Amino acid sequence: MSSTTHRFTSADNLHELVETGFMLRRRLLKFALLILAIGLGFALYVKPSYIATSQMVVLPSTEYTFRPTAGSRSLANEALSLQNMMDSEVAIIRSADLAHQVIATIGVRTLYPALARKPGLLDRLITTIHNLVVPPKPSSGSGALIERAIPVFESHLDVIAGADNDVITIRFGNPRPEVARQVVATLQKLYLERRRAIFTDRQSRAVAAAVAVQRRALATAEDNLTAFQSAHNVTQFQTRESILLSQQGGMEQDLMATRSKVAQLSTSLAALRRAHSSVPRSIPLRQSTNIGERTMALRSSLDALRTKLATMLSNYRPSSPEAQDLRAQIATETALLAHATANGAPSSLESGQNPVFGQIDLDLMQDTASLAAARTRAQQDSAGLAHIGTQLTRLDALKAKLGNLERQKDLAAANYANAAKTLSERQLVEQVDAEKRANVRVLSPPVVPLNPAPLRKLIMLAAVILALFGAVLIVILGNFFRKGALFGRVLEADTDIPLLGIIPELGLTQMHQIKVSR
Repeated sequence: MSSTTHRFTSADNLHELVETGFMLRRRLLKFALLILAIGLGFALYVKPSYIATSQMVVLPSTEYTFRPTAGSRSLANEALSLQNMMDSEVAIIRSADLAHQVIATIGVRTLYPALARKPGLLDRLITTIHNLVVPPKPSSGSGALIERAIPVFESHLDVIAGADNDVITIRFGNPRPEVARQVVATLQKLYLERRRAIFTDRQSRAVAAAVAVQRRALATAEDNLTAFQSAHNVTQFQTRESILLSQQGGMEQDLMATRSKVAQLSTSLAALRRAHSSVPRSIPLRQSTNIGERTMALRSSLDALRTKLATMLSNYRPSSPEAQDLRAQIATETALLAHATANGAPSSLESGQNPVFGQIDLDLMQDTASLAAARTRAQQDSAGLAHIGTQLTRLDALKAKLGNLERQKDLAAANYANAAKTLSERQLVEQVDAEKRANVRVLSPPVVPLNPAPLRKLIMLAAVILALFGAVLIVILGNFFRKGALFGRVLEADTDIPLLGIIPELGLTQMHQIKVSR
């Protein structure tokens, strides 16, 4: 027996299918009319949609490159590909926020009056069931209405990015042509504003804040420097240092001279002390019998010694050896004067002070006084040098602090100048960016569409195609499930049995006619 596939590919079986279709012609006609009626009703129910179209071109610019921070000298040498640029622009156009702005600008009642009307019983029931399954978002009345309109708006919006070019096509359909054009125009306007807000790199505020910080730092450094200069009379630093260095040099020279003098006087005093101890103090002078002359001479010598003692005490301590020697001489002279005045007898031999001893004694006293004065001067010079050194050290510390304050002020001034320059450059860049045209240009603005989209024609064409496919399917199924054969050749081919005769299938009317004729 041949297969079903062989049966349907043969010419006889095709003829059999045609006969089956002819037999089911009324059923096929009813089916086709039903499908066409449904399509016509759906086409009449659907309102015609007027589609407004506009095209925009995306030009590559610095918006799609790496953006260095303000003041940075790095180069922007990395850019996105054209596909990434187009995807970014399409994502901005199709964003829910932009759709919300467009709907809020035009109004839900203008775009979709059906959504603004009070819902019917069925709509309220569906909404209640939906809210039970999915909790609604809390929003106001107008906000909830716009949220409901956004999915409908997105279904009517079509944004197409060119596959091999930089053109973006925006299409929007609405039953009213003017509303469709208004939506596309509003969408383009809000899109350009939104992308400018997204791609605008506002760094001037941060740079201005940094400039304010640097300005305050500079003012603080200047105040600290001014206060320090006022407190320490900084304008006289150089003069004071010159005076102190001059005084230090003079004192060092004087100290060296004084120390040299001390050494000389010490050597001279040592020699004078040796001579003072070896030279006799008094020597016999002459024979004298005149008591009055002798007494007068003793008194004159005693007065000279007392004057010398008084002079010595102004430079020496009372317990010094020199003062004690002078007191011993005064005591000797006083004893001689008392002896001369008490006896009243003339001395056979008159003695007196050795003039060499007196000169040595005088030189010893003078050198001793000079040595003490030189040592005192050396001590004063040493103390003065120490004081001047302290003042110079303090002056150096003040100068170091002044230099540090000046460096801080200079550094703050340099930082402020750099920040101000960066701010000026950044403001200029942002001003140029604000005034330049966007890199997205409108090629063809939206216009009011004259003819609606051929949606009804497409619906009727789909109904015709569905009716044809349904009719063919009905014929095939009717032939497949049909009992018996329509042609003898097909029956012989299927059964491989020779056919002797054909008895046609009689209907009820034909059977009734045969009975009547009999």
